[in-house]
Amino acid sequence: MNSSDLTLHIINNIGLDSIEGEYVVFTKGTKNFAILPNFMLHELLTKNSKDSYTRLHIPVLVELQLIRDAWGSGIRVTSSYRSPDYNKSINGATASEHAKGRALDIQPINGKIGNFKSMVKSVKKSGGRGYYKSFVHIDTGRTRTWQG
Repeated sequence: MNSSDLTLHIINNIGLDSIEGEYVVFTKGTKNFAILPNFMLHELLTKNSKDSYTRLHIPVLVELQLIRDAWGSGIRVTSSYRSPDYNKSINGATASEHAKGRALDIQPINGKIGNFKSMVKSVKKSGGRGYYKSFVHIDTGRTRTWQG
């Protein structure tokens, strides 16, 4: 699927009542279903156990699926939306793209992080790309790359 097809797939599957502009909003009470060809909605929930409200930028979800397609194997989302209070409680960056709903931290399920980082580098050309020991940060903010 291309970016446009994936965007329509997301909107058609979640329904317009869960769309706010370019964002999908949901909680752990929202019915779980395949929001993307390879991801269930609840895989994308915030890791904040006190408040499950999650707000995600549709373009970052599209990027997630395109990266999964290029990787050809399972990917785990280790961090998604962070409320400002939750972001502060875990010492997240002050201007975190996670707090804007525009970022995901991801890792390959098969554990081959070195190969995964190389693939992300070749596929993702815009937005943020942060390469950490056990995961890769992707976001739809300004284009930049860093090592964590």
